[in-house]
Amino acid sequence: MNFDKLFLETMGNPIIYNNENLFRLDKLNVECEFSGVIKLISTSSKWRQGVELRTDRILTINNISGKIMTLWEDYFQFDVPFYGKTNNGILSVNNIWDFGNGATESWRNGAAMKKKEIDHNHIRYFCNDFEPDEDFNDIVFDIILDEIPDENKKLDFKVKNRFDR
Repeated sequence: MNFDKLFLETMGNPIIYNNENLFRLDKLNVECEFSGVIKLISTSSKWRQGVELRTDRILTINNISGKIMTLWEDYFQFDVPFYGKTNNGILSVNNIWDFGNGATESWRNGAAMKKKEIDHNHIRYFCNDFEPDEDFNDIVFDIILDEIPDENKKLDFKVKNRFDR
């Protein structure tokens, strides 16, 4: 399914498709200072998959800071802690992909995300990339927000590979 027309009709806001809420961009309500972990669950696409996090102030992952942070599947084969600050209380999340030309792509054609709340601070995202196949398995990942912000999550991290559990 090409979701472009449906998202255009709602001016990019969530849509209902097959009785499910779909997003191209999810906006999580966070405190002005926040931290958490992003966990890759799986990928299943011929294209390189990733996640983009954004805030109006600052995000820090592994001592690298910016308003927008991009995590590609080959980078986060392990749990990635993050720390951030925001003025508007929003952490934006969307899936991205690369067709192999080095350009970051998103929000086109079959792109959409579904989410499942595992716990009040734990969300699992099921994402569809450009391909209009509606399988929502191109990238699956969790975001787990901490109850109390942990500034140490912006430092260099040493974590075990997710396959070594």
